[in-house]
Amino acid sequence: MRKQSMAARIVLSLMTVGMLVGGARAAEDTSKNIKQPLPASIDLTQAKAVEIQDKSGAKVLSGAFTKLKAKVTGPGTGKGLVEIELEQKSGFRREEIQADLEGLAPLAEFKLLVDGVEIATFMTDGEGHRQMKYSRKDPVK
Repeated sequence: MRKQSMAARIVLSLMTVGMLVGGARAAEDTSKNIKQPLPASIDLTQAKAVEIQDKSGAKVLSGAFTKLKAKVTGPGTGKGLVEIELEQKSGFRREEIQADLEGLAPLAEFKLLVDGVEIATFMTDGEGHRQMKYSRKDPVK
């Protein structure tokens, strides 16, 4: 009877460890893609430039929008793509900005700005990557 109890405990322990590791991976994966509301004060319809600044306010990456897309580059190894999506139908207007950044300092704080207006503060993951999406849906007046 004791052997069965010990075997059952070992199996249960292994299953628990597996769930914890799997859960940690799932939490890690979802933390790489931030989805947040776009601040009401931001108007993306006339956006011209995008900038990524470090915590001190120094420009790390920048780019200009062409057809609602901007490749962002800088003097270091960082790079990325920032895209704007605009949609209007059924009495609503949706604005969305999506950024996919890589090669930044790992586990560091940065700011996303459009035309000099801060949209968000974010942190990179352990590899210096960050994917994020900010959107808003407003009634058309």
